[in-house]
Amino acid sequence: MTARTRLIVLTNLHNPSSTLIDDETLKRIGELAREVGARVLVDEVYLEAMFESAPRSSVHLGPQFISTSSLTKGYGLSGLRCGWILAEPELAQQMRLLHDVFDAVGPQPSERLSVVALSKLPRFISRAKRILDSNRVMLNEFFDLREDLQVVRTDSGTTSFP
Repeated sequence: MTARTRLIVLTNLHNPSSTLIDDETLKRIGELAREVGARVLVDEVYLEAMFESAPRSSVHLGPQFISTSSLTKGYGLSGLRCGWILAEPELAQQMRLLHDVFDAVGPQPSERLSVVALSKLPRFISRAKRILDSNRVMLNEFFDLREDLQVVRTDSGTTSFP
């Protein structure tokens, strides 16, 4: 990282390893970013798809953090194409203005359905976790049968990297 660094991009949970970056590590990365005037963009699209309770979004760690997520992975609603960005108010406003330039006429039916979905998130995440828990059992059984594979098993998320 140098004085020219403007953005550090992370995924949390990481894809494909499902590794969780804990708050202390994120805080240290945030401090390094702040020292050079950079921001930390954390893609948290898999965070809600954790087997255990998901931690808070990284955006709570300081103004240098930007968080992105969507209804796609953890909620199983990829057809809606709905996502969001969390950032400090001034930066969020700048992004909103850019969004207006690039997407002058948004997909209104999809946006309306997304608003309905957002009001029912616990139902969607409960359904997704049932499916993921079942799939996790099957995947681990498969790995148990395959001595020819070396696998880093995940305790956190939905993807593994054989």
